[in-house]
Amino acid sequence: MKPSSIFKLAFMAFGLVFLALAAFLFHQQQSFLNHSVRTDGTVIAFISDGTYYPVVSFQTTEGEMIEFKSSTGSNPPSFSRGENVEVVYRPDLPEHAEIYSFFHLWLGPLIFGILGGLFFLTGVGFFIFSLFGNRKKNYLKQHGTPVTARFQQVEMNTSLELNGRHPYVIIAQWQNPQTSQLHVFKSENLWFDPTDIITDELTVLIEPGNPAKYYMNIPGQPETH
Repeated sequence: MKPSSIFKLAFMAFGLVFLALAAFLFHQQQSFLNHSVRTDGTVIAFISDGTYYPVVSFQTTEGEMIEFKSSTGSNPPSFSRGENVEVVYRPDLPEHAEIYSFFHLWLGPLIFGILGGLFFLTGVGFFIFSLFGNRKKNYLKQHGTPVTARFQQVEMNTSLELNGRHPYVIIAQWQNPQTSQLHVFKSENLWFDPTDIITDELTVLIEPGNPAKYYMNIPGQPETH
């Protein structure tokens, strides 16, 4: 499998993992709320490691005093010491409690949901971009006008990296005999060093009347998908 395909699949896989984790956390939190009751509590302290986690004290319906540290913190702190807050807890497990606010209850599912959506949609976007790129390439292979370009150099595309590797790009030039305009062509990203297979002249298929749309034909290049 080509590195570019692995790159796309990796984004989609990470996205699905994050989305699954977001769904799990959402279900877990919803189940907690369905079996919980609400009461008033008081912020009595903070535990800080750079982020301030409020410690809250509240009394259960059975009269038991409970203290818990919120699982969500912030910097600066969201509350003041002595501030009254609404608490949600399970009557059968009163130590399992949380401050009743969107931030404290849903921050985890929200973060993983956003990350999952971004990763998954990015992967899908890469596939769609690749699909349209292949359609363009196939069109030019069938209808493009072949011109002979002069090889200039092989360089690395340092803007893209996968597993510590950068793809190679072939640079070639062609002077339009009708307009004398010099056109610079770049190949697709190549995940192998093409230096040994490059000749001084390369065939480039251009769209008739529009050399800005082109496909560089590289001898020995594996087919892209």
